[in-house]
Order: sequence, then structure tokens, then C-alpha cells
Amino acid sequence: MQESGSGTGTQPSSPHAELESSSQGPLLEQIGMLLASVDSLHAALRNERAHSCALEEELAAMRVTVNTLKSQLAAALEDRPERGRQGSGSLGSETVMGAL
Repeated sequence: MQESGSGTGTQPSSPHAELESSSQGPLLEQIGMLLASVDSLHAALRNERAHSCALEEELAAMRVTVNTLKSQLAAALEDRPERGRQGSGSLGSETVMGAL
């Protein structure tokens, strides 16, 4: 006469199988905790990606502003009177533009 196992029609093959089934509770709990950690990490990664995209957009806007200001500075240096370009305190547009 065979004993029925856990309702599947199989019987425990050894005390090892009984030990495995009794240790599944803590293992399942650990698996649940690991899955929760993975979910938290995924959420943090999504937040970091969104933040990174926002920073990239802000950087692109700042680059446009810097390029506009460089153009305005170059135009202003070109338009100033000739005597203002000479002297020890004068910087050429190449020097100023290179510094930016």
C-alpha cells in the first residue's frame, strides 16, 4: 500500500525530500525579499535614467546658450573701434573664444 504524497500521487522518496519541503518556507521568504530588492533596484535605475535624460537636455540647452553668447561676443569684438583693439589690455577674439 502506497502513501500519497502532497496530493500529486507521489510519495516522499527520502528524509532528504522531507527536509527540502520543510526548508522551503525560509527559502521562499528569501526569494520574495530578493525579488523586492530587484524591484527596488529597477525603480531606482528608472529614476536615474530619467534624471540623466533631464540633465542631458539641460546640458544641451546650456550649450546652445554658450554658443549664442560666443557668437555675440565675437560680433561685439569685431564691431568695436580699431583703437580699442590695440594696447596691453586688449585680448584678441581668438584668445577670448579659445578660453570659452
